[in-house]
Amino acid sequence: VVGDRFSQDGSALYQVIETLARSHISVTIGCASALAITVAVPEQHADDAVKALHKEFFPENSKKSPKEAV
Repeated sequence: VVGDRFSQDGSALYQVIETLARSHISVTIGCASALAITVAVPEQHADDAVKALHKEFFPENSKKSPKEAV
């Protein structure tokens, strides 16, 4: 996840991990910098993780087809 001021508090990282947990996707490692949150998930869940995070952080685009959301 890319954004701004992620490392100022842990709430953004917590929200990412919580979103993935609701989708039954385990996070093996997670870290945050000022501009990005990086998490590692099992390879077989990578696509589902991206979809869950897009739905959480970009809800207006989650209803569009992938081509429309780009």
